[in-house]
Amino acid sequence: DAVTGNVRWTVDSPYDDQWDELSLSRDGKTLLATGLLYGGAWFVNTASGSESSAPGETGRAPRFTESSPVETACISFDGQSFAVAGRNVVQVLDRGGDTKLSLELPYGTPTSSAFSPDGKYLAVGKYSGEWRIADIAKKAWVFTSTEAEAEADERGSIVSIRWAPDSRSLAVTSESLTRIMAVSGKLIREIPHLHHGFQYGQSVAYSPDGKSIYLAGEPTEPLRLDLASGQIATTPIQRHDATISAAAFSPDGKWVATGVEWGRSGEVIVWDAATGSPAYSLVAPMRMNTRAIGMSDTHL
Repeated sequence: DAVTGNVRWTVDSPYDDQWDELSLSRDGKTLLATGLLYGGAWFVNTASGSESSAPGETGRAPRFTESSPVETACISFDGQSFAVAGRNVVQVLDRGGDTKLSLELPYGTPTSSAFSPDGKYLAVGKYSGEWRIADIAKKAWVFTSTEAEAEADERGSIVSIRWAPDSRSLAVTSESLTRIMAVSGKLIREIPHLHHGFQYGQSVAYSPDGKSIYLAGEPTEPLRLDLASGQIATTPIQRHDATISAAAFSPDGKWVATGVEWGRSGEVIVWDAATGSPAYSLVAPMRMNTRAIGMSDTHL
């Protein structure tokens, strides 16, 4: 529960798999979860915790080939479409399993994907440092980053892609820097992580008003950055006990949640976004690697 921090339910991954990535619909009713080992994708009803497989006779999303399972997946804001990407193709499907879009994704493993809030675009980042934007209605890639952009980044693997709330720009994050880009591909702002004391970045979360982002990574405290100035807006009062691996804003912008990578306590902290004060912590019964966080008004 996003207000109290109480656990409502727990879902174990099917086939003794490991959960790899989570994507929450904007209304908070549907969670899309993917498996690490078998490349499956499952829908979870957040009211009950009941799960159902994404369309497919095998009970999982398309695997493309036996050697190339689903590497990254995301759900649209309205919860009616989902995207899955493998090493050579990306597909957008509706909840009934019908394919709305299928595009080649050559040369490299996809690492992150995200629908724009208006549902018009899908962005995909790759381990090679390349990232692309697809126009879903046109069924075509409308932007592909250049090799020079990837080579200019010393640690160029894309670890996170997040859209601004107005769908006009997005944050493309590698370990060493975050680029704020327009849909056209024009660079709006480049934020080197070392400039703000980060050894490497792991994840970015946009504030609902689109004016700031929370950067998560190493060291062990998340930073809120003002996008107009590129400067630190809020420094949290409390630190995690390990590298921050995921972050998410609540839709009303009042709270931000962060989780850690193999921390001693496996904790998730919910912060007051304006002041940086911790509201509450969730502590796992064992060490936990937090891969992704999603927040709605009522669920975390």
